[in-house]
Amino acid sequence: MKLKKLIGQVLTAIAMFISAALGLVALFVPAKISEALGVVAATDLGANTLRADFASFFLVSALLCAASLMRGKPNLLLVPCLLFGLAGVFRLFGALMDGVPGGFAQPLIIEFGITGMLLLARALRSGRSGLMR
Repeated sequence: MKLKKLIGQVLTAIAMFISAALGLVALFVPAKISEALGVVAATDLGANTLRADFASFFLVSALLCAASLMRGKPNLLLVPCLLFGLAGVFRLFGALMDGVPGGFAQPLIIEFGITGMLLLARALRSGRSGLMR
């Protein structure tokens, strides 16, 4: 039982560090996130929006993963799961509406990978057999 919780904690920490790294890059070097995701800011307001929206998305995820680890509350992982899971769903929706863009797979794999990793971490850490219980 302790091994399962440890694995869940490690998975949570991995998601936390990935989210924190992406959030800090978005906050301090938004041009890197823009380049990596193919998003272009046409105005200063656009650049400011990239910084604010991407940084908040990733840093909220990182903070909730950290809070989950520090407080021992696996249910806090549901919010990052929703953030990443819905990002993946909406990415698929965009592909259906507009066609599949180049570089489509990498962010989709990251979004659904982190979602799955956090759902598994939550299940392992809570000791429950169902992912949504």
